[in-house]
Amino acid sequence: MVMLTGWFDSGRGRATGILLMASSLGGALFPLAVGSGIEQFGWRHTVLLTGVGVGSLMLGSVWLLLRDGRRVMPPSPAPGTSKGQEGRVIPLLLTRRFAAIVFATGSLWFIIIALTQHQSIHLARDVGLARSSLPSVFSLFFGCSVVGKFCFGLLSDRFDLHRVMATAILMLAISLVALSQMTPGATALLYGYAMLAGLGFSGAFTCIQILIAAHYSGPLYGRILATVVLIDTLCGALGTQTIAGIRESQGDYTAAFIGMALLATLSAVMVLGLTRLTAGPELPAQSTDAHS
Repeated sequence: MVMLTGWFDSGRGRATGILLMASSLGGALFPLAVGSGIEQFGWRHTVLLTGVGVGSLMLGSVWLLLRDGRRVMPPSPAPGTSKGQEGRVIPLLLTRRFAAIVFATGSLWFIIIALTQHQSIHLARDVGLARSSLPSVFSLFFGCSVVGKFCFGLLSDRFDLHRVMATAILMLAISLVALSQMTPGATALLYGYAMLAGLGFSGAFTCIQILIAAHYSGPLYGRILATVVLIDTLCGALGTQTIAGIRESQGDYTAAFIGMALLATLSAVMVLGLTRLTAGPELPAQSTDAHS
């Protein structure tokens, strides 16, 4: 994201959506490919072939990136600038804007990681869905997330980013309510959930990246992004453990999914509240004056 933000001043949302489509495209194709491979070759050979193929693609991509390294490297800072920047990061991390962004993104990572880790357990064990049906459901989920990442990235370039992001979050909240009410014979609800959750999850995930870049792009962007990613990762780990604990205590995921839907709604409200703040990144000097 640091390189992408440096590459694109305009059309950043569309570029981010295209970049993030890769993970969802893999999630849409791999369950089908690996599932058929296990049936034909067994899991050992399938894992070996998948590892060789994926590793080759990753190494090839890294080679292309390193070959273009001169174009992606930022200019060297002036002597003594790094010490000054360190002192300017802290005031930015103490602002209301940063707190609101971290709450919104941390809540979404709490929800997204918990959902992706626990939805298969809920559908297979609690709902009683046949395991043979899971690959098609997850392929639809990730297939819609491919579309969602590009579409919401494109929409963020043309409309207010905060409203676009809030829309994606509310779609995710509605899908969580639908998942909590899932029954074995509700085929329409099942595939409707997969489509809505895929679009909402991917739209929110894409907008998180664009939101941070929109508020903090500049010389301090890398450090602020690293701080946000650290907090979001911890929230994601907390989400997985919390939802597992709720299921153990309640016996199912109903209360957990409803709670996640409420948290998503609160996150959408928090994102909409960011529209009242200035559109550009806060200057460290202004932030320091505000705290003095």
